Amino acid sequence: MFHLRDIKPMMIERFKRERLATPTKHDTPERPKPRTPASANRDLACLSKILSMAFDNELIDSNPMRRVRLLKESGSRERFITADEEATLFAKLTGRRDHIRSVVTIALNTGMRRGEILDLQWEHVNFIARTIVVAKSKTGKPRTIPKARSLDIWCPRRDSNPEPTDYETCWKASTKRDKARCNRIY
Repeated sequence: MFHLRDIKPMMIERFKRERLATPTKHDTPERPKPRTPASANRDLACLSKILSMAFDNELIDSNPMRRVRLLKESGSRERFITADEEATLFAKLTGRRDHIRSVVTIALNTGMRRGEILDLQWEHVNFIARTIVVAKSKTGKPRTIPKARSLDIWCPRRDSNPEPTDYETCWKASTKRDKARCNRIY
């Protein structure tokens, strides 16, 4: 056993290498699943927070994590839903779940997050230009989503009239209903 004061950057480096080499609980000989650098970095972030708190409370003289570099993580993965997965998803969105069909359609066609969809305001949607402005995104910066064909889900066109009759009425009625129902689920 050792004390917090005994932890040195080399000990953390050793821990980092050992943690990366440790298999995950899902690792099997038939299907190896090695630990990723991102997973090891989450462990190091936890250790760093503990050491920072110890430093702030004057239990140690300095934080040894400040001299340890995190592992390089690979870029984010891109995954697209297959046609079969989409069909299965929409088959499940019936009955009690039918009300979130429009939210899921918008999410699949635009890549928007649930909160971004539910926070949409009338002034953020341009049905003519077929664009959506996400005012509050994850990064905090607004962004525009072009060619949002899935907007018809909120205001379907009539066969006899190629243009929707009243965008604002359709929008407000369906978003009010969708928000209320989705907030109950989530």
